[in-house]
Amino acid sequence: MSLKNDAKQNLDKITESQAFQLFAGVGDMAAEKLRVAQAKLAGIDVQAKLAEVPQRLARAQEAAQAKVSEVPDRLAAMKAEPKAVQDAAKRIPERAQDLALLLAGKAVQTYAELAERGRIVLERQRGATRSDAPVVSIVEPVEPSAPSVASDVQPPANTARPAATGKSTATAKAPARKTTTKKPSTGPAKSE
Repeated sequence: MSLKNDAKQNLDKITESQAFQLFAGVGDMAAEKLRVAQAKLAGIDVQAKLAEVPQRLARAQEAAQAKVSEVPDRLAAMKAEPKAVQDAAKRIPERAQDLALLLAGKAVQTYAELAERGRIVLERQRGATRSDAPVVSIVEPVEPSAPSVASDVQPPANTARPAATGKSTATAKAPARKTTTKKPSTGPAKSE
């Protein structure tokens, strides 16, 4: 039975890690996007889209030729105003740093959102019937004149307490650790 409990504890540790929850969230999002894409593809007329391809290619070619024809005019404008080009070049590192910070912030936000999504998926898969799962309830707002209920709260009866013999249980008190202060030394460190 101990092996089963150890395996369950290890599995709980793994599934409670944010990285694992991230992967669960990514998988859930990928499954959702595939369902949406499948629904969109079901309504597309492939033959009509294939008939539009030559027209789209012709429009894209015209747009590309227009952009290429603008290049000599833009180069001439840059040569006429070298100061503006230099100023724009000096701002490139600032803009790159701002963009990097923005993207890093978005990455952190996306990571947290996907991890939260994964946590929800994992709880849904587990059934969220574990006793240590947080219970969320919606309550009515309390009037300011209502008495506080904090004084009525009693500690749980099953908390571990040290035995009356003076010996402590492992759950009640951790063993004291020996603390030492390190003295600055000029030589190699001595082992104790």
